[in-house]
Amino acid sequence: MFKNLISKLNLNTALKKAQNFKLKKKKINYSKAFVHRSYDSEEHNERLEFLGDSVLSLIITDILYEENKKEGEGFMSKKRSQIVSRKHLNMVGKKIIPEQKIKSTLKKIPANIFGNILEAMVGAIYLDEGIDEAKKFVKTHIYNPIYESNFVDKDSKSEILKYGQKKGLTVEFKINDQKGAEHKKVFYIDLYINNKLQAKGEGNSIKEAEQIASEKVINNLLLHI
Repeated sequence: MFKNLISKLNLNTALKKAQNFKLKKKKINYSKAFVHRSYDSEEHNERLEFLGDSVLSLIITDILYEENKKEGEGFMSKKRSQIVSRKHLNMVGKKIIPEQKIKSTLKKIPANIFGNILEAMVGAIYLDEGIDEAKKFVKTHIYNPIYESNFVDKDSKSEILKYGQKKGLTVEFKINDQKGAEHKKVFYIDLYINNKLQAKGEGNSIKEAEQIASEKVINNLLLHI
């Protein structure tokens, strides 16, 4: 079964098995989850990604509701946004999705494509085996305790602004681009220090993209400023 192979992260074998996988009423080609629009403008993964996005949000909401019986809406809403954030999904996607399996004509595979494929995989599993199996996949690979450290609140943007003020440096965040459907917009932010580009960030909100760009500079120990 495809679900067992996926649970072991044996995606190479799973993909081969998936080629001939058939449902009683529908046919789902799991390999479509790995097809970027640049490779095939018609048979790409965006519909599965759209479905997977909604299914993932529902599953995470259900898990948080069941596991945090004493917590209020604010706590659950914040944690859900962290788990389904572009940063988190991209990171998980890069860990479990072999880059060589991605069908794309792009010279370099950007991080967000891994997150998009991860959502498309959730959509494919949901269509094939239902919400329960999709939930097992999400709990194993996305809602996972090993990623808890990623959700510790950290205001990297404030740290960069304070650093700039202390050193007399000009810190600017500029929107480079924004792409995607309205329900799933991705923002691209450039971080300049003394008019020199130091880092780029992308996220589902301007704030998230700014935080990611700031975190990159901090992780680089400001060596190039």
